[in-house]
This record gives sequence, structure tokens and C-alpha cells, in this order.
Amino acid sequence: MAENGIRSGTDGSRVAPNGTLTRAMLSQILDAMEDKPAGSGAATFSDVAAGAWYADAVNWTAAQGIVAGMGENSFAPDAPVTREQLSLILYGYARYKGHTTRASVRHTGYADSDSAAAWAAGMEGGCWPG
Repeated sequence: MAENGIRSGTDGSRVAPNGTLTRAMLSQILDAMEDKPAGSGAATFSDVAAGAWYADAVNWTAAQGIVAGMGENSFAPDAPVTREQLSLILYGYARYKGHTTRASVRHTGYADSDSAAAWAAGMEGGCWPG
């Protein structure tokens, strides 16, 4: 990923392999996978400052319908990505790439599937937080 410019380290000398993946980092990865498209989109969230290292990526992924906010016009860029959010964001990316498969985090084979948030239960319906 580093060789292809998709992911870089957390600073100039570390990769932090056991670190926490944040919402901003995930947007940056998806943006880089698309070769950082020009015209990343207008500012969307009140907590994503123009010029922040992740601002273009967050704004682009939001404009494409890949990510959504956390409510009240916030994105929470430094918040860790939950497994439920990761599923929904990757589903949004798959839709962006033209895949139309329906998905849900409520899989009957998992004992705790009923504990998934309502906004994540029916991904095919565009249920997003906020």
C-alpha cells in the first residue's frame, strides 16, 4: 500500500501496525485508491477544517456517498472506525464502484446481529447515521 501511495505511516518514521484506524484515515485510503480525484468536493462537515490532511479525502468520499456524518453536521475524523461503520463504508465504496449487491450487518448466523445499530441494519436502503 505504501509503494502505491495508498497508505503512509503515522509520521515520518512509523507505520503503527497495531494502531487504531480512524474515520479520517479510512477516507484517505479510499481517496488514494481512486488516485485522489481532482475537485474533491466542497467542505461538508463542521469538524473537518479546510487544509487538514484529510479534508479533501473526507469531502470527496462524502460527495460520492461513500461516507456520511455522525449527526449535527459532524464527521468525527479522529474517532475510531467501528466494525459496523467499516462494513457500511466499504459497502458505500462498492456501490461507488458500480456493485449493486444488497448487504446488511444483521446476518442471522451471528448471535449478536440484533445489536447492530438501526442505521446499519439495512445498508441497501441508504440508512446512514445523522
